Amino acid sequence: MSCAGIVVSSLSLPLFSIVCIYFSGQETDGNMVERPGDGVTHVSGTAILDNHAVNLLSSALTSLIMPRIALYVWWSMYVSNPVSAS
Repeated sequence: MSCAGIVVSSLSLPLFSIVCIYFSGQETDGNMVERPGDGVTHVSGTAILDNHAVNLLSSALTSLIMPRIALYVWWSMYVSNPVSAS
């Protein structure tokens, strides 16, 4: 698994499952839905963020974090430990 994949997983997992800020409901015929509406019984969460919003937020955070991690790795490998040309 790449470093970016680890960062995405570590960001989206708390947003999606632990915080539980997405809405889950059950229709009268038993289907699970992500949005409140007529004939939908509330199961958990609130209608603040849905699955798509959580994915967007974790992608945005990853795109802000990964360049800094890459710069740190590049700096520590190539700039602070230069290879001598002898």
